[in-house]
Amino acid sequence: MRYAIDTFAIVRGCIVVTGWTDGRLPSLYLGKTKLATCAARSPRSDLVTLFGERARSWGFRLAAATEEPTVPDGNLSLRWPGGRVTGPRDAAALPQGRRSMWELLDQFRARVAAAPGPLLEIGSRARSGHSYRGLFPPTIDYRGLDVKEGPNVDVVGDAHHLSRHVEGPFDYVFSVSVFEHLLMPWKVALEMNAVMPVGGLAYIQSHPMWPLHEEPWDFWRFSENGWRGLFSSHTGFSVIGTGYDIQAMTVPVFAGGGSTVDIEHEQAFLATACLVEKTGPARVAWDAEAGDAYDLAYSHA
Repeated sequence: MRYAIDTFAIVRGCIVVTGWTDGRLPSLYLGKTKLATCAARSPRSDLVTLFGERARSWGFRLAAATEEPTVPDGNLSLRWPGGRVTGPRDAAALPQGRRSMWELLDQFRARVAAAPGPLLEIGSRARSGHSYRGLFPPTIDYRGLDVKEGPNVDVVGDAHHLSRHVEGPFDYVFSVSVFEHLLMPWKVALEMNAVMPVGGLAYIQSHPMWPLHEEPWDFWRFSENGWRGLFSSHTGFSVIGTGYDIQAMTVPVFAGGGSTVDIEHEQAFLATACLVEKTGPARVAWDAEAGDAYDLAYSHA
């Protein structure tokens, strides 16, 4: 029996699974409990070129509602005829042509390990005890900068004015889930240029879509093409690669028709990253004081 899972989603206690199989449909389990489901076959014209006309009817949709306020994905499983078991993390890979951002992180870490040098993390504070310092060799010169004091913070300062707070050069710059909170990320790109040598490498990760969070300091979302505008020849960088991860669906709370019809079928991702290299000095300048434009006295714990 052949099968593939396209969607294994949990939405407010409801579970939705879509995919295809040339055999009987699976059963859905929450822990050891078999859930009551509703299921339907759905047309899959995309399978015809691979498997022939008979594959047009292989698609399926399966759904279940639970009483649970939250449903841990680790407790969910599909049990197929014949004994095979799959879970949400076995869903299909990224769409064809999309690169995983984890490949870029692996590439960045490999470079740091092979050619150790000073590394600056922007937004290093270990919120909830989580730190990225352990991703890198313990012997490197690591400095963590954050706008607030806290665990894993070596330097307190605003990333919009990096060069005021740290002295380079830093061979590497690393940042995760920070750039969406920067009022002027292009200014931070220029400041990164100021503290990095030519050939220096940076890994920057953020979100192309994510719920509003840590307001009012939530300013931006980034597509992989947006990275190419931010880290360009104007700011003194070239993009080595970009990628996405955590596929998602855009689902309106109220189905309103119009432009939102079938919007859940469009590609969407919750995480994106870029790997960039400094190629030379910046060709532009941005001398504005970020704090003059907005209150950047970040106060979230």
